[in-house]
Amino acid sequence: MKLCQPCAPRRTPLLPWLAGLLMAVPWCARAEDRAAADERARADANAEILSAEVALQAGECAAATREYDAAIQRVEDAALAGRATGVALECAQYEAAARALARWRSLAPGDADALRAQLRLEVARERGSAAAQTAAALIASPAVRERGVAEEIASLGRTLGASRTFGLLMRARAPGLDAPAAQLALGELALDGWRLADAARLGAAALRAGAVAAAAQGLIARARAGLGDAEGALAAARAARGADARGSAFAEVDVLELLGRDAEARAGTEALREDVATRTEAERRLAIMAFNRADYAEAQRRFAAQLQDPQGAPLAIYYLAAIAERRGDRSVALRGYAMLGSTAFGAAARHRAARLLLAAGEREQALALIAQEAGSGIAARLVAELESAQLLIDGGAREAALEQIESTRRRFPGHPEVAYQRAILLERAGRTGEAVQSLEQLHRARPGDGTLSNALGFILADHGRELPRAEKLIRAALESEPDNPAILDSLGWVRYRRGATAAALPLLERAWRLFRDGDIAAHYGEVAWASGDQARARAIWSQALAADPDNATLRSIVRAYAPQLLPGAAPAGPVLDPTTGTPI
Repeated sequence: MKLCQPCAPRRTPLLPWLAGLLMAVPWCARAEDRAAADERARADANAEILSAEVALQAGECAAATREYDAAIQRVEDAALAGRATGVALECAQYEAAARALARWRSLAPGDADALRAQLRLEVARERGSAAAQTAAALIASPAVRERGVAEEIASLGRTLGASRTFGLLMRARAPGLDAPAAQLALGELALDGWRLADAARLGAAALRAGAVAAAAQGLIARARAGLGDAEGALAAARAARGADARGSAFAEVDVLELLGRDAEARAGTEALREDVATRTEAERRLAIMAFNRADYAEAQRRFAAQLQDPQGAPLAIYYLAAIAERRGDRSVALRGYAMLGSTAFGAAARHRAARLLLAAGEREQALALIAQEAGSGIAARLVAELESAQLLIDGGAREAALEQIESTRRRFPGHPEVAYQRAILLERAGRTGEAVQSLEQLHRARPGDGTLSNALGFILADHGRELPRAEKLIRAALESEPDNPAILDSLGWVRYRRGATAAALPLLERAWRLFRDGDIAAHYGEVAWASGDQARARAIWSQALAADPDNATLRSIVRAYAPQLLPGAAPAGPVLDPTTGTPI
């Protein structure tokens, strides 16, 4: 062995204290042995990392987590520990995430990304008090102060969900949250989290604190409209436009749409079409309005005119393909959807095309289209697998859908989203008892999850089971999102099922005004019919069928009460080529 300097023979004897000191220092041979061991550890870790990434590509989440868990024990690498934490969180392997996170934070104390990961883990485990403390520490961290608190608030909302993030930050009371931009960001979070009164309050607070007037007034306008305060909403919208005529040009139109005053919204948009600065956006909006009221001739004309605009063309192609689909021209629709692969509308177009292929019996081609969504990320792969199961159940292939979700469950063991979607699929497949049992188990594990409470309560109500408890579950879900139309719909439905038709109607009316969804329209129309207002029921169903003619719940209800309203293919008319806008 080649001798290095500390191991070379010395001419003079060592002093006793120096000899004692050197006894604590590895000898050259030991240092080389340790270097070799470190090299072997790094090689083993690299092999485990490679195995983990291969497992992720194959959708084997648990295996990937195990390999990363092993790798981080071999080497001191903060970035590797961070990657292991991220994989474990995405895979919902929370024990492994906790180990990786502890390793990460020991190697990189104070890292803001590690704090964000800790917050995700605490939220996933429903540790509210700890999560609020972590959120406060994150908001107060130097990295977040440098980046901007408002930007962090928006980012957390996208990661954790608007309602949950809003609740955490309200409890956190961290320094910096009272700044004008932060107040505005919190207001937007409240709006997205269906807390409209809080959104209006925070918008007003931001305005008083000196936030950008147009943004604050726009927030107040949308919140007031959702609350049904037409006068306050329109006043705020006009103030927003007064503060920024160009950036808030459509503020009043947006409020009118939220208030359900569609004719006025359309007239306001027509007026904005006369201004060259707002003409393009006004044309886009008018085309979508025409499509949603099933005026396909006008929608085609307006969308065809937008094909020459590079920015507007993808949207126009998507809607021209959708019109072709509704008019029964499958080949033209598929051709249009195929053109959108690399655009922002690519995912939506693939889903529409997959449904057309499945309806024609081309299951493998349909599933292959959805599989294109998987990419290389864990979340994207999971979404694609869940979408495949949803596609199959929508197409009536119940057993295939359940096989798909079981396959996903094997690869993503313990993942709460997979378990939730499995319960929903079981109910849709007619296996109500198993669905309820699964949701009960999930609810016991996550009693504070409003989505689970609402789902369990709605399914119980829809099947006439434990109605008092169903209502209690739904009301608990509504506490965190008091203006959520899906939960308002559930509450209206359970009240109707309990015989309180008069009490159900305003709940369903408000849900419908907040969100023009086919499922809500089905329930609202049925309750209106039961109350004796058949004209209102028909009007609701007609409006919903124009915008969402394929909604299975809506069609089932309408078929039972007013089958003459059901559309077949859209009225005959020329089908336009999505590329050129010319008749085919």
